[in-house]
Amino acid sequence: MSLINQSARFNNSKFARKVKVKRLNGEHSASGFNADYQELELLAIVMPTTHNDMLLLNEQERYLPSLKIYTLEPLNIGDLVCFRGNDYKIKELAQWGDYGYYNQIGVRHSPTAKVDSNGFTVT
Repeated sequence: MSLINQSARFNNSKFARKVKVKRLNGEHSASGFNADYQELELLAIVMPTTHNDMLLLNEQERYLPSLKIYTLEPLNIGDLVCFRGNDYKIKELAQWGDYGYYNQIGVRHSPTAKVDSNGFTVT
């Protein structure tokens, strides 16, 4: 997608689809996590990442499956986007709101990486 106003593409069912977004709410303190996910439904255009997109990610995340996610509303780093049965954690944001959309990159999120994990019990 080029840097011209692309907001009209979000009205076309060939490009756009509704996706579920899980946004983390809460806090971390010395007593543990008090956090949960709030579920939202947003209109998005989802595309595979290119080689150049992968260069924006940290080196340790470049091997993970990833997607470009265009939305009309900005997402936050750490939001989870559910696409085709997998969760993708938003790692990179591009503020292209002047062009009618926001560009985010999400990498596949492991189901064992939970926010409230207490780790292992040492015996």
